[in-house]
Amino acid sequence: MGVSAVAGFIMKLKALEAARQSEERLYTLDAFKVGMGETMEASDRASKRDGSTGKATRRLVALILVGAVVALVFVPGFLDKPSVIETVKTSGGFLFGLIPERTRTEFVSVQGFVHMPTLLVGFGHVIAFYFGQGAAKP
Repeated sequence: MGVSAVAGFIMKLKALEAARQSEERLYTLDAFKVGMGETMEASDRASKRDGSTGKATRRLVALILVGAVVALVFVPGFLDKPSVIETVKTSGGFLFGLIPERTRTEFVSVQGFVHMPTLLVGFGHVIAFYFGQGAAKP
């Protein structure tokens, strides 16, 4: 009988703790809703103001960023200037990693258009920044 009394006491403590946590979560959600309401009101007020200068600035920044990414690909090819590309060569690595592999950085000069995955990732970031994440997904 003593064991069941102790077990009942422990279960009552756990139930009280769960109820306290539930009330705390509900309070946090209510506070979040109030904060979101204030944010929405501020957003509504901002959208009602004339934002033509901000819109033009954002468009100019986006066009400059897109132009810079495109220029990194096409300008060296049109001007017939060399582009330097960094490559990393790995060698070694025997006996399941007991002899570690070595890496060596090399710089290679190439002529013409440079099409690298890094430029496409950068272009995707620019598109996601300006137009939203949904537009940048393939």
